[in-house]
Amino acid sequence: MVTQTYTTYIHTTPARLWDALTTPEQTVRYFDFMEGFMAVESTWVPGSPVTYRVDETPQIEGRVLEVERPTLLITSFALLYYPEAVRDAQSRMAWGITPLGEVCKLTATWSGQQAEGPTARDVAICTPSILANLKVLLETGRPRLIKEFVFDCTDPAMLSAFWAATTGYVVQGPEPTPEEDFIAIADPLGVGPELAFQRVPETKIAKNRVHFDLRVDDPTAEIERLLALGARRAPGFPQSKTSAVLLDPEGNEFCVVG
Repeated sequence: MVTQTYTTYIHTTPARLWDALTTPEQTVRYFDFMEGFMAVESTWVPGSPVTYRVDETPQIEGRVLEVERPTLLITSFALLYYPEAVRDAQSRMAWGITPLGEVCKLTATWSGQQAEGPTARDVAICTPSILANLKVLLETGRPRLIKEFVFDCTDPAMLSAFWAATTGYVVQGPEPTPEEDFIAIADPLGVGPELAFQRVPETKIAKNRVHFDLRVDDPTAEIERLLALGARRAPGFPQSKTSAVLLDPEGNEFCVVG
């Protein structure tokens, strides 16, 4: 059996955290799993079904295996949204809540038979962001405001690969193909917003109105790394060994600073 464990600490009560995990009005505000924000449905009685939906479409299904309200919830877990994931053996997801004074420790543990399958991959991509979203929701009363930044581009597969290598993000879903029109990448730690790349017929013709400033420990080495990945120095801007304005492979400006 393979396990993946993720932990966060949230300033809340066990009852509020349990409610956030088990009510559709709450999960739809933070549970962003590949196909979008999902509303959960279940009676939470052992043996009863559990379904996560986007609008009316089931995306994840399982059954309640164990309930100790409000500290433990274990369900089976099966993805429905593309054939590769459906073929995976059913796995388990456990949510453990440990009160620590005014803070709760939340531990999400996925366990399954396939370490490299689509389910393990998608859980690894999505769970850190779900926990980060949930922390923001419970501690501020509002969902995380910025879900993702979207780039218009002519080649989503190429540009998403460049920015994944630049940021350390990972591609959401199966390995993208050149024919895909929309590709998203996510922070594997769940801290930063997603980046998405959508195909448009127009090419870039003017300077960006918005750009990234990437802050790194060793600008000189990072600039050279990015140039090797396909970036270019932007003409007409000040350049140095410790800071630079670069262009990504489709000509979008961004800065590297120390």
